[in-house]
Amino acid sequence: MVALRSLPSRALGETLLTRAARNERKVAAVTDEVDEPAASGVQVTAERELREPREALEELSSSVFRVLRRLGVQPNELEDGIQSVLMQIWGRWAVLGKLPSDELRAYACTVASGVAIDFSRRRGRVQAHTGTLEIEPVLDEPGPDVAVDQKRALEMLDTILRAMPEERRIVFVLYEIEELGVHEIASRLDVPVGTIASRLRKAREEYERAVVRLRAAQAFPGGRR
Repeated sequence: MVALRSLPSRALGETLLTRAARNERKVAAVTDEVDEPAASGVQVTAERELREPREALEELSSSVFRVLRRLGVQPNELEDGIQSVLMQIWGRWAVLGKLPSDELRAYACTVASGVAIDFSRRRGRVQAHTGTLEIEPVLDEPGPDVAVDQKRALEMLDTILRAMPEERRIVFVLYEIEELGVHEIASRLDVPVGTIASRLRKAREEYERAVVRLRAAQAFPGGRR
């Protein structure tokens, strides 16, 4: 098994591309607003019990959004994807609600990776049946506070991620963008630590090569040097 200390440092996490992904604008919470608590003491207690998971789900929604988006879920699928992840967590809240916030976020991210795979496979079946070409993902229209450089970085990152094998792309997104640990990813995906370490190394190598190629293409359009 590969020793963890042989893994490269998380230096890539501080590059423009992955930093832009982590700083991406938060999506609006998909859960409904909670009504004001009733006057009755019993009703107030019940309302408090409901409000805690709702608030937790709202906090998770931005991480879920980033994972889905970086793993190729299309803009018109995002709302359904986020709802799917949050409803799975809601359905197991009696158990998941006891987890520390970091562990709950890690769980949500891995659930999101599974949902992204399901969407991709479903899309592939539809395209195989209809013969429709896959539409390239389009970034959400940035708000006035989103820098042009960040938008370009996200476009470049999505281009790189789409070219990665699925299993490496998932590990890269969870480690570099959502900043989960290798052991944590291995535990959540039920994959040996050494396998996760290997996938991460290969993904980072692909990432670095792709960045060099894309920047060279931008610097010398049309192959002129």
